[in-house]
Amino acid sequence: HWRFKIEIKDDHDLSTMFIGICDNSQNLKELKRHHLCYYQLAVSFGLNLLKGQRVGCKSLFDQDEQYCPGGKDGDIIDMFVDLSQMELKYVINGKDYGKAFDIPDGQYRVGVALRSHTYNYNAIKLISYHTKKFNKQ
Repeated sequence: HWRFKIEIKDDHDLSTMFIGICDNSQNLKELKRHHLCYYQLAVSFGLNLLKGQRVGCKSLFDQDEQYCPGGKDGDIIDMFVDLSQMELKYVINGKDYGKAFDIPDGQYRVGVALRSHTYNYNAIKLISYHTKKFNKQ
């Protein structure tokens, strides 16, 4: 479970804001080259915070139907990865939007992407995180 806070000071300067997970087996050097883990990788799942849309496995531009309202300054996003149920879900400002994705068995890392023209005004802050190990049956 990870908790994030959106800070948007200049929405005219903002083009990308994503939170999600990507396959931990992906080459970290390759991830850094692309600047974010969602871009053109085989296994990644996330939420476009600005539009409230789910982001598919293969591309930032492969976005799904509306999952929740678009984010705004001050929103608190809780992201839950349940490896016993193999699902990813989001709770935004205390409202549970339910399962966003069924995820395949694997190991994952958190991915956050923020893109703006100046990088001076907007942020996705990590407030807290908690882990709990589950025994697979």
